[in-house]
Amino acid sequence: SVSMLHMAVVCDPTKVREETLLEVSGVVPDSVVVELLNKTRQAKSTEEVLHAVRAYLLEGYSAQQALEKILEMLAADPSLPDLFKAKCANLLSMVDERLCQGCDEELQLFFLFTHLWLPLPALLHKAG
Repeated sequence: SVSMLHMAVVCDPTKVREETLLEVSGVVPDSVVVELLNKTRQAKSTEEVLHAVRAYLLEGYSAQQALEKILEMLAADPSLPDLFKAKCANLLSMVDERLCQGCDEELQLFFLFTHLWLPLPALLHKAG
């Protein structure tokens, strides 16, 4: 924790802020996951979904953290049907298991977001 505080001071010597600590610790901000979901929702093709996933990973964020954030966001959204949430949780658990077994992050996130891609536009438009 001292190392993390030291890195935060190096990044912003004037003031240590919560955002700086989160960035230094490698936590994926909610806004990044929301942006990934929005890009997926707006995608016109699987190529655009793949581009959004690659952009997320090129920022250095972890697939595992994305799964956790997505599950939290879906579970907390009262406008989404329970059946959709259950199907998403099942899909997320499948991807999580594959990641724990050492499967490629890009392939697993691409699998996840292409399966979420079709139902997301209608559901997220209604929710947001």
